[in-house]
Amino acid sequence: MLYTLSKDGDDWERPYWRTLEKAWPNYEVLWREFVVPLTGRPHDIQIRKGTDPLLEEMCMAHYSTFYHLGRAHELFRSVKRNIELARSYDEIFFHMSAATEMVDRFLFAIWKICRKIKGQAAPEPWSLEEVVKHAKRFHGKEYKKNYEEYLNSGRSVGIPLHNVRDSIDSIMALIHAKKLVKEMWQIADHIRSYRNVMTHNPLIGQLIVSERAIYLPKQDNLSKYPLWSSTLYGETVQLDYAPANDIVEDYLGRFESRVNELWQKLIELLREWSETEQYKAMLPPEPEEPTAAVRKIAGAKTSEERAEPWRKVSSSGSGIGSDPRVLPRTRRRGERRRGQKRGGKSRLRR
Repeated sequence: MLYTLSKDGDDWERPYWRTLEKAWPNYEVLWREFVVPLTGRPHDIQIRKGTDPLLEEMCMAHYSTFYHLGRAHELFRSVKRNIELARSYDEIFFHMSAATEMVDRFLFAIWKICRKIKGQAAPEPWSLEEVVKHAKRFHGKEYKKNYEEYLNSGRSVGIPLHNVRDSIDSIMALIHAKKLVKEMWQIADHIRSYRNVMTHNPLIGQLIVSERAIYLPKQDNLSKYPLWSSTLYGETVQLDYAPANDIVEDYLGRFESRVNELWQKLIELLREWSETEQYKAMLPPEPEEPTAAVRKIAGAKTSEERAEPWRKVSSSGSGIGSDPRVLPRTRRRGERRRGQKRGGKSRLRR
């Protein structure tokens, strides 16, 4: 059976796929080949019990990237239709930034799956000497810039010791994607810089150039206009700002293009791994086919859902969350209504 997002996706995937289908077609390819087999489809879209947690982490990050990009597009369409929604630019960049972070989480999950397949232990934590050595290197390269930011905004200065990008370097070399992922991360860093300014600073100064055009600082000039007055009276504002819609559209298009290309390489890697016994051992047991009677009575729900009819698992494809709700109490056979005498008629209790 060939599953498609337009028909078999969940409540977010079906509408957002219409937006992302052309820009990110490899989302569906990976979903069909490596997510669907972990679910109870065609009877249940949730991740099956017994799935290795690393595969579930991969599925969750894959889905979350899709959701945040789809939501960013949805908000962007609203902004283009209604200038009064211009305040949504911070929300757009929030979801764009979240998508870039979920790509990192996806790549990190791939790295952990690779380690498990190859039987590699987790890297040892650094010694004190190694931490000090890294701190000295940070002081020589990044500290001054970060300290100036602290003086301007009060934001604390942190020394990054470990990050995803260093961890997955070997995976990117394996699939010949080091240049590609470097380009993607450069775009991601620009997106995150907008999100950080809009989230951690006072409201950014915007230029309303015409009735339907709002301008934001270009990425290189984000720190040049910390005050509203600098936007109002700056001599080079017209050169340093660009239409907000153009900025969003450019970053979305370039980021999605790199992600789709990277996904193609990762799909080929996963296909290779999926033939190994180590990967097969991470898969859940084959689901039992529900009988016709079960499907009719319970709507092909899981045994847990049938045992606890109040529990409703979210349809996000990751199988997370529950929605407790009170259901009307049902009587067992032979149980009397309240106020009903044995052998007598029921009476309403007011």
